[in-house]
Amino acid sequence: MISVSDGSGGGYSYWGSDDPINGMRNPHITFRPSDSEMVDEVSTEDCGNYTITYGYDQYGNPIAKVTAKSGGSKSMVEAIEKGINEGLWDLQQEGYFNLKDINKKNTRFTTLIKEMTKFALNNLKYFVESFLKGSDLNHSERVSLFFKHATIGTAVGSLLCHNQIGSEKDPGSRGTTDENFNAYDTDIGFWASFYNDIFDMGLSLNGNDTDLGLVQWGNLTKSLFMQESNMNPKAYHSDTGGIGMSVTQKEVQGTNTVLRDFRLGKNVHGFDWDKNSINPNAANTSAFYNIGAGMGHFVAKLAGEAGLITYDRNDVPHMKSFNNMTLTYEMWGDAVAAWGPHSEEKPFPPLPFYRKEVMERYLQYNHR
Repeated sequence: MISVSDGSGGGYSYWGSDDPINGMRNPHITFRPSDSEMVDEVSTEDCGNYTITYGYDQYGNPIAKVTAKSGGSKSMVEAIEKGINEGLWDLQQEGYFNLKDINKKNTRFTTLIKEMTKFALNNLKYFVESFLKGSDLNHSERVSLFFKHATIGTAVGSLLCHNQIGSEKDPGSRGTTDENFNAYDTDIGFWASFYNDIFDMGLSLNGNDTDLGLVQWGNLTKSLFMQESNMNPKAYHSDTGGIGMSVTQKEVQGTNTVLRDFRLGKNVHGFDWDKNSINPNAANTSAFYNIGAGMGHFVAKLAGEAGLITYDRNDVPHMKSFNNMTLTYEMWGDAVAAWGPHSEEKPFPPLPFYRKEVMERYLQYNHR
């Protein structure tokens, strides 16, 4: 059940881009109409101590209304509703609910809310109370932040490649179980949406092979993790100590460092690494946080290729915002190469096979 402590938080009268954390990725469409209200209810979904009712407003836009059950609170109702509606509005502007492969408009909407709710029940509490602990955001802002990216992330996950190539045809002879290949799509979508907002990456929902959106970044992530671990959440690399799908290791602290340069605040707790593997929410024990740490590390590699990383006198990295800059296909490929293995001889260049295999697999994933 969702049982996050209430905290304090006021109401919200609009959803828009003036909010530096929850602002729209598409600044040309700023606000949901202020008089928007639900006139066509689709269904309801239980979310712990809260009920999510979802449908359409008088303009045909998807909208959600949240009510509290016994044990719920007004501040949580407002925060959950705000986050979901920001995500729905963003997705509506991106055309997510109008894609041609859906015959009935409610099918995609219903699946989205159901899957998002399951994801929230599993991940909200720790994300709000531990990952964001010490951040400059108040409690309501943290809850809204989570639900916005859970909503968008679920949509991203639904559009990722769901049919692996198979080891006999894979560029690197990689393969996994169908369960592993598809089980973590919402996790990947969540972190892509989260980092996109936090770091001002400016990615749309869906791009194309060379002009990547969140969906393409998600497919690239699946290709990268297939290369590293065959998408095995329990993978272990004895030579590096890397663990999990992203074989994350020291990048947990590196990701935390760059997170603290941005809008969450310098005291944000970030990712845990538990040497004793007792904490079920540490990056070396939880697939959700392992993926988050790995994707955060990749963002830092991408920023490095874009010239956005500097080091202070103590050799601590600091990352500038992407500021919606154009991220070329070459930059993404260079980031993959920077992530992968390097020659042991000076000047330690990346080994070319790694980039080639990951990018070839990524392109195939985009068209499966």
